[in-house]
Amino acid sequence: ERIRAGAETASRGLGLLDAAMRGVQAVALAAGIRQIVQAGDALTQSLFRLQNATGSVQAAAQVYEQLYRSALQTGVAVADSADAFQRFSVAARSIGATNEQVARLVTGLQASAIVSGASAQEIGSATLQLAQALASGTLQGDELRSILEGLPTLAQALARELGVSIGELRKLGSEGKLTA
Repeated sequence: ERIRAGAETASRGLGLLDAAMRGVQAVALAAGIRQIVQAGDALTQSLFRLQNATGSVQAAAQVYEQLYRSALQTGVAVADSADAFQRFSVAARSIGATNEQVARLVTGLQASAIVSGASAQEIGSATLQLAQALASGTLQGDELRSILEGLPTLAQALARELGVSIGELRKLGSEGKLTA
C-alpha cells in the first residue's frame, strides 16, 4: 500500500514536471518564432533601404551580399551596415562613387572602428557624422570632432594621407578645407 501511494505521488510529480516542461517549450518556441519574424523584418527593411540607395533590386541584392560578408568578418549587424550605406550613398552620388566603393567604405570604417575599440554606438554616431559631413561637402565642427573621437584610426589615416598632424587636421576642418 505504501509503495503504491509513493508511486502515485511520484507519478503526480512527474505529471507536473511534464506540464512545466511543455510550458517552457511553448515559451521558447514563441520566443524563437518572434526572433525569426524580427530577423525577417530587419532583412526586409535593410533591402528596402539598399534599394532606395542603389535604385534597383539587383544592385541592392549585390550590396546586401557584400555587407553580409563584411558582417561575418566584423561582427557589425547587417542592418547597421545597410543604414550606413544608405547615408553614404547620398554623398557618394555627388562625387561619382560607385555602390561597390560605398560598400567598401562602410566595411573599412567599421573594421577600423572595431580595431580602435569603438562601441557599436560610437561607430553608429561617427558614421552618421561622417555621412552628414560628406553630404554637406565639408568635414568640420561637430562632425570632425565626432570622427576624431569615435574613429581615431580614420582620423589618423586622413591626416597621414594629407601629410598633416591631427592638430593640423583640426585646423583644416575649422577653416572648411576638408571637403568631399
